[in-house]
Amino acid sequence: MARYPGRGLFRQWIDAGLVAHATVLALLSGLALFAPQAAANEKARVFSYTYQVEVGPLAAGEGPVNIFLPIAQSTSHQDVLSFEVHSNMPGKLGKDEKYGNRFWHGHLDKVNGDVLQATVTYKVRRHVFKNSKLSQVRATDLVQADKDRFALFLGPNRLVPTSGELIDKIVREIAPDDKNLGVIAKATYDYVVDNMEYKKVGKGWGNGDTHWACSEKYGNCTDFHALFISLARARGIPARFAIGSAVPSSKSSGELGGYHCWVEFYLPEAGWVPMDASEARKHPKMRDLLFGTHPADRFELSVGRDIELGAGHTTGPLSYFVNPHVEVGGKVYKQVTRKILFREINGSNVVVSESGPSIAAPKGDWKKKFKYVEPYGFVRLDAIFDDSKMSNSQFPFWVESEDTGAGNRRNDSRANLHARLTRVGLKLKPRKLGEAAKLTGQVEVDFQNGGSESRAALRMRHAFVALDYGPLQFLAGQTWDVVSPLYPAANNDGMMWNAGNLGDRRPQARLSFAPKVGKGRISAVVGAGMTGAVDKKDLDENEELDGFAAAFPSIQGRLGLEQSLWSDKPLKFNLWGHYAREETATNVVNDNLFASWGAGVSLSLPIVSWLALEGEGWMGENLSDIRGGIGQGVNTTTGKTIASRGGWVQVALSPWSWLSLYLGGTMDDPEDSDLNDEDRIFNTAGYVVTRFKPIKEFQVGLEYLYWVTRYKNLDEGASNRVDLHFTYFF
Repeated sequence: MARYPGRGLFRQWIDAGLVAHATVLALLSGLALFAPQAAANEKARVFSYTYQVEVGPLAAGEGPVNIFLPIAQSTSHQDVLSFEVHSNMPGKLGKDEKYGNRFWHGHLDKVNGDVLQATVTYKVRRHVFKNSKLSQVRATDLVQADKDRFALFLGPNRLVPTSGELIDKIVREIAPDDKNLGVIAKATYDYVVDNMEYKKVGKGWGNGDTHWACSEKYGNCTDFHALFISLARARGIPARFAIGSAVPSSKSSGELGGYHCWVEFYLPEAGWVPMDASEARKHPKMRDLLFGTHPADRFELSVGRDIELGAGHTTGPLSYFVNPHVEVGGKVYKQVTRKILFREINGSNVVVSESGPSIAAPKGDWKKKFKYVEPYGFVRLDAIFDDSKMSNSQFPFWVESEDTGAGNRRNDSRANLHARLTRVGLKLKPRKLGEAAKLTGQVEVDFQNGGSESRAALRMRHAFVALDYGPLQFLAGQTWDVVSPLYPAANNDGMMWNAGNLGDRRPQARLSFAPKVGKGRISAVVGAGMTGAVDKKDLDENEELDGFAAAFPSIQGRLGLEQSLWSDKPLKFNLWGHYAREETATNVVNDNLFASWGAGVSLSLPIVSWLALEGEGWMGENLSDIRGGIGQGVNTTTGKTIASRGGWVQVALSPWSWLSLYLGGTMDDPEDSDLNDEDRIFNTAGYVVTRFKPIKEFQVGLEYLYWVTRYKNLDEGASNRVDLHFTYFF
């Protein structure tokens, strides 16, 4: 077949060296170390504090999911002026029974594959916490009423014992002859500061383990304060663990990393006394200040050790509670990101919330205000250039022949601008039916159903209802075919249908069973759909679809495996197939009954978290109703069904959350002997797709395809296709 040099304006651009590239600048700044500056600075601080959490992505159908976030409370040294919880999942406030810590508990029976998000926003006034009565302490023991009242802070925790060989040995060394509890507390503080080293080396530190602190004599704040608590309680001094964030005094806004913890201990005649041994070790000049005083540069989220959160918390007590605790299917889930931001506020401008805390949808997320449905969708504009004529400029399946002898033109370029891919949908919020079942549904439309460009007509994409009962699901309505569950990234208009990608949408009823197995899931899906819904085949031209006349549905099935491997994204493997019949009222050549069948395999293989290999391969006959055979199902001249094979493969790269890149190719190859002269015998495309998301809601995409369609005894068509598109998601 002849190749054609010079592809019009586009080729001139290429020859001139038109190159598209993006430059990314990243500015990294370290967080200032928390360092109180002066005891005299007793000014209260007012700031906003934002605690952001993302969980997943989880595979659709995973569950149940339970997310617990610590919720700060007002104390004698901090005022929570207002707070709100925003999330894309339902949740409610709760308290642990042991310490009274407040938390938010988000719960879903099953996820739909989205990343789960939750954000807690606060306005906080933090006071200097100073106890000036230490010098008045003379007590040698607590009265019985105090022992009863503070019993929780006198006994051991799982990693914080109050007796044993190591503890007893150290206790005997600290103020052995003194009975004054104030003196003993100060001597214990001095012992910890003098004998512990603040460093994070190797493994074992950071668990708040007294035995680790005794033997290794280094760690972070949790290890310092576990040791102090053990030693204080062993001498009859109630001591409680508190944890939250250190808020730098040297900055007025920024991101906070990690966490910080401290201790408050109780003394008769003085009450609760603050203490921070780890900061005293890091900042020796502040040593005296930090025994008895906490500056205002911190924010408390919870107190206590061995915390249990009640229903939904099944994996054992939390050693301490500052990070999100997430369980999926009754197991701890660790694919969780947490981000904390703060901003200093002018205290005189702060208004205390009179209505109290609220639990709400994310600010500006109008979708969550709907009671029964959740709207979604996007607005999209495509600017397209083809340097040869396609079957359809907006919705292409193949390149038209460029055979001038058949009356066609070479380099017959096209430019197009349209917004037809703009999409609007409604997800029906789950309605529970008893304890285990729930009802969901979805309706979705776009504008690819004809009409003028300024009067584009609506097209139904999805309209179905689904009943879930554990791993079982029954679905009825229109949605994607069961076969060919993956799709290539290029050509969102035509989905590379008839060029290597199979499957479309059709009315159907189907049953799915997807139980969890170990760290993965197996699935079996069987469905019965409408034959002829896509190609509307009417071979005998009697104005009745041949699929209807056969009185036999399109039977589709799929077996799948989803398994977590070395990446945070699972391997997905599927075997699938279909069988359908079509019948004509009169014979087409020698037959009036035509079978359609196909079989295929799909694979999504994550290599690392940012790199994956994806693709499908298939074969079959009379595949036009599921977008195979380059749209050719039955040869009406010979009466034969047309066999075809094909597939697609792509490499997907997402090095950053804001940038994705896809390189791939597709192929649909019908059997030449089943075709007539001038029929399409081979359809293939190679592509590069890049998607750039400067913000979560906005995306710029650029696609390049080199597309070739070959014909039987006719010159092929070849096109360079470029699609620049802009999308705003809502």
